[in-house]
Amino acid sequence: MRSIALALALALAACGPPIEQRRLTGRFTYGFEHNVFDAGQPRGEEWCLASHSVEMLGVERPPFNSIVAVNLTVDAQISPLGQYGHMGMCGREVLIRRIIERSEAYCPYSADLCARIEELAARD
Repeated sequence: MRSIALALALALAACGPPIEQRRLTGRFTYGFEHNVFDAGQPRGEEWCLASHSVEMLGVERPPFNSIVAVNLTVDAQISPLGQYGHMGMCGREVLIRRIIERSEAYCPYSADLCARIEELAARD
């Protein structure tokens, strides 16, 4: 009886929501308590990159609570709906399996604001 219950529990656990595999093109923005991958999903549906994916990109967190951006095309796994990232702010998590194309990291703000952020960073 116990073995039947265990087998049933394991079978139900294996039937969790499927992980979606897809090629994604979008913009990753990263900063202090900020990790958002925008691949054209509906407004208000935030996606985060898995920590392994951020490491794979080699993007360093910028200073002064600013944000750095990288344009990406990747083969990735998209998690089922849940709560991911800082304080569960993301509904899905993206795990990069292969980088197809990526830009250099850049400041996504206006040229004036980017220059001001660089000035402040140089002071420290």
